[in-house]
Amino acid sequence: MSIRMMLSTGLAVLMIAASPLALADDEAALAALLEEFLANVDQASMHDRFWADELVYTSSNGTRFGKETIMTGFETPADDSQSPSYSAEAVDIRLYDDMAIVAFELVGIDPDGTVS
Repeated sequence: MSIRMMLSTGLAVLMIAASPLALADDEAALAALLEEFLANVDQASMHDRFWADELVYTSSNGTRFGKETIMTGFETPADDSQSPSYSAEAVDIRLYDDMAIVAFELVGIDPDGTVS
């Protein structure tokens, strides 16, 4: 076996062996981004960073809309004094080549402790 063939075979084995680690790193980075997003959900810049331009968002009542609709919501200042805090449950991160799908159940906690 030539050195070139051994190196290319060795490189292929390394790439295959390293792939799960790379995927785990990507999943961890996306999970951290989700946490950062939920902690800063009141900031338009965070929404602009978090949501893909091609977003298709499905609300809890089944309504679907895109990033533009979300960003339009920041044009009118909101009264944040009584804003809920948010967390994510049942987080499901799926990686596909150069794309990721981050699905989760959004949990809102009102200032009075009510969970929705």
